[in-house]
Amino acid sequence: LKIPKFRDIVAKRSYRKPKTNKSRETEIKQSNRLLNEGPFFYSKAIGVKTGFTSQAKNTLVAAAEQEGRTLIAVLLGCEKREDRYIDAIALFEAAFAEKKIHSVLIESLTRYQKNLEGAKTPLCAVLSKAVAVDFYPAEEPLIHAEIHWKIPPLPIQKGALVGEVHLYDGKKRLETVPLVAE
Repeated sequence: LKIPKFRDIVAKRSYRKPKTNKSRETEIKQSNRLLNEGPFFYSKAIGVKTGFTSQAKNTLVAAAEQEGRTLIAVLLGCEKREDRYIDAIALFEAAFAEKKIHSVLIESLTRYQKNLEGAKTPLCAVLSKAVAVDFYPAEEPLIHAEIHWKIPPLPIQKGALVGEVHLYDGKKRLETVPLVAE
């Protein structure tokens, strides 16, 4: 779905595949009933692909959008063709109905200490603000935080920047929060 041409093709009811040096122009028809008027039409659907194999039975990879949020549902093992559409709509509606959660991960007054060579006392630092994330329950991120100390020369003054806390969802950095001397 990140590839514009693919996204455009899978959203259409039919697509004319251009002629190449190995094949003539052909029309590809979409069988995803979420996109077609009828009992399983879903106005938020943006396409993708139906399928069937003897082991996987009736399958569907479907995508839908609402208010800038894109969801993907993958359904396998549906005995009846209709079940994949019924289940996809139910999954999308349940996820789109969720309210965002605001979760404070680290309070701003959380203290951090670091022993410094040449200092009489440990360095005490606090975050300049709380570390929080907003997410939908169905998309709960796998968050971890890392402290990156950036110690200035001694003596260190109250309020001086002494590091940062980096907040990650997997490898993607979500936020950087300054750590200041207390």
